[in-house]
Amino acid sequence: MARLGRQYNKAQSLPQCAHYNDTTIWLRRADVRKALNIPDSLPPYDSCSEAVTDNYIVQYTDMSQSVKKVVSAGVRVLLFVGDVDTVCNVMHTKQFADQLGLDLLNASYPWTFDDTLPSVAGYRTAYRGLDLLTVRGAGHFVSSQFEKPRETQQMIYNFVNNHDYSQSSGLNTNPQPTSPQPTSPQPTTTQSTSSQPTSPQPTTTQSTSSQPTSPQPTSPQPTSPQPTSSQTTSEQGHGSAAGGSRQQSPWEILSMKSLYCCLFIIGRVFASVN
Repeated sequence: MARLGRQYNKAQSLPQCAHYNDTTIWLRRADVRKALNIPDSLPPYDSCSEAVTDNYIVQYTDMSQSVKKVVSAGVRVLLFVGDVDTVCNVMHTKQFADQLGLDLLNASYPWTFDDTLPSVAGYRTAYRGLDLLTVRGAGHFVSSQFEKPRETQQMIYNFVNNHDYSQSSGLNTNPQPTSPQPTSPQPTTTQSTSSQPTSPQPTTTQSTSSQPTSPQPTSPQPTSPQPTSSQTTSEQGHGSAAGGSRQQSPWEILSMKSLYCCLFIIGRVFASVN
């Protein structure tokens, strides 16, 4: 995972669903490091580091005292969790907030996002100095573009500005168009087209489907003596990108990533039980 750090400058060439490193790019910016008071002597931020993993010494197994210290210093705290998160599940997060012993100001009540129906975006529980918000329908990556990015933007904007969480932020929450991706060359298709003999048909697909001069209607092959070209044309008629090899869509890539994450979580659960 640490080696991925050397590839972060390639983010613009990745499909939108693969922008897993946007946070890393942001935290490496000079103005962000300055705002967070990060000394120049420290290395660039990495989301995963083998060196840290191998050498990290656990000092805190419970963050309750740290959160209490922040609240007692007069700093407002926001805890938020997706209500279908299977990693940091919503029930344990609620139990963590409740056992802090802070004064309960308002029990759980809905906060809304008006651009969706139903408009309920989650539920807020207000303690003195700390808010706990759930985000309806979100998993572990609440602000991900495939979960609840617009609701998260409104939630954090209103928290920073100390507004009601149901108030519209006034910011543009419409999905931004993705930059056009370069199209991959299709040498197989070009070669197949150029190898066809002179024919009055405008496209190879039309020639294959109509079979105008064939005296054998039951034969799957046209009169052309080039079966390889016919096979390639048939596959192109079904939407093939190049020679019948189908490119994976972003949703298929995302599904595979989700499957790997689930397998990883299940493995961790079995490891902890054993």
